[in-house]
Amino acid sequence: MTRPSLPGRSLWISVGVGLVLSVAAGTAVIIAATQFVDEGTFLGAFLGGLLAGQLIFRPLRRAAFAGALVALLSFMAYFQIVPFLIEAAIIKWDIPPSPPDMYWPLFFAALGIFLVLGTAGGVVGGYLKGLIRPRAVVPGRCSNCNAVVPEEAVFCPNCGKRVRRSESASPEW
Repeated sequence: MTRPSLPGRSLWISVGVGLVLSVAAGTAVIIAATQFVDEGTFLGAFLGGLLAGQLIFRPLRRAAFAGALVALLSFMAYFQIVPFLIEAAIIKWDIPPSPPDMYWPLFFAALGIFLVLGTAGGVVGGYLKGLIRPRAVVPGRCSNCNAVVPEEAVFCPNCGKRVRRSESASPEW
């Protein structure tokens, strides 16, 4: 019986590194061109998710999860970064505030865009990693999730991926 794989160090390391890239890239775009605040933060979320997807050691679904985590954390970080940049007079904010009845719809729309871009970045990063560096086939292990597979198994007991062809197409009588 194999132990289910839990998010381990690779997830948190990839999310941490992706978050740093996301915030750095987004902040650099904001400082370079104030009129692109939204685009800069969105670009940062995608790039952070892309890097997190590249660094993850598990299958593609974990890369998407890592990208979404990066997007969520960077979204929260920008609520501290942008006001700081305005108060420090690093950027000039000429955009009028939105009406109070539009605050929550805009908040959730931006959060949704962040999550979609971060998840997409994670998926693209994980997919590119699979193209660039395919996983080595180790006897007795699943090539998809690296779980231990019994010798007689046709499918991985952890993720369900076919690990070998069955010996005969029809049952022996």
